[in-house]
Amino acid sequence: MRNRLFYILTAFLFAVTGCNSGAKEQASHSDCMDFPEQVSRNWEILTNSETIIPKPVGIVCDSNSIDVLGLFSEKWVHKYDISTGAETGDIIIAGQGPKDCINAVSIRLTDNGRSIDLYDYVARKIKKYGLDGNFNSEQSFPDELKGIWNAWSLSENRALLAYPQKKDSEYRRTFVIIEGDSIVGQYDMLTQELQANPEMTLYLQSTYSLAPDGKHLAYATVQGGVLEFFSIDSNSIALTFSKIVFPVEYEDDGNNRKLKNGYPIGFTSICATDSLVYAPYSGTKNEKEATKIGVWKWDGKPVKRIDTDAMILKLTVNDDKITAVVLKNDEIFLASLQL
Repeated sequence: MRNRLFYILTAFLFAVTGCNSGAKEQASHSDCMDFPEQVSRNWEILTNSETIIPKPVGIVCDSNSIDVLGLFSEKWVHKYDISTGAETGDIIIAGQGPKDCINAVSIRLTDNGRSIDLYDYVARKIKKYGLDGNFNSEQSFPDELKGIWNAWSLSENRALLAYPQKKDSEYRRTFVIIEGDSIVGQYDMLTQELQANPEMTLYLQSTYSLAPDGKHLAYATVQGGVLEFFSIDSNSIALTFSKIVFPVEYEDDGNNRKLKNGYPIGFTSICATDSLVYAPYSGTKNEKEATKIGVWKWDGKPVKRIDTDAMILKLTVNDDKITAVVLKNDEIFLASLQL
């Protein structure tokens, strides 16, 4: 089938892999996976075996279109009709021109759904486009911030960045708010649980989502399962929830520490809304069991677990519907389900 050619199961996600004065460590919900409600839903498949869908890096929806981020045929964003799943075009050239994108690692709708932001990891810029792919503008960052994993625009001259910072002789995941060329807010603390397992915020594949209102950020890891939520308020970043949900073990091969074989698969994607967080997960060693979607409040309180009939690669939530790229019967599809 054509769409099998653009997906390799073992590489289903890309690796991207303030100090708040007086900030306090937030208590984690030890029962964050103890969902008070559990429901089953089957996906409504929108595409067929002939539909070309790239290996997904991200997905967003507006009222008319499903946009999948992934490199195929020298384009980054691939558009599909939201009702029928029909292919409607490919936009944003993969290249080094001033309006192109070299290596897009995230996609986000901005300007009330009228614009698309891509973060270009190689260029270290947020590239801003219209829904038709026409280039509008870009945001760049201070040179001293190296290896920025991901970035999200907060306003014309403000942005939220995720990057590895060296502190106390170790690197750790760090989030900063920049305004122009200045850092105005930063969070680089680790909970006691993560201080004992610092590798779990640095060396694992990660997935992020900034809420539409720009006031909350959700972060999770794919191998094992760290789940962290943050609130964004003016120039401050505060942790609201943190938990190692699925621990992993490391071994020393003489040169580097590496994951032991047989580690659990955690969260394959994450989507933040203004009120809730949605994240599909496996919790076992089998990535194909990432068919479950957890739903949490921003303080980590579990709300609902949704059991589905396909592995979820990437998902987005709009109003009362989840839209996703799923793997079913070893084929990749676009699908949706009602909440």
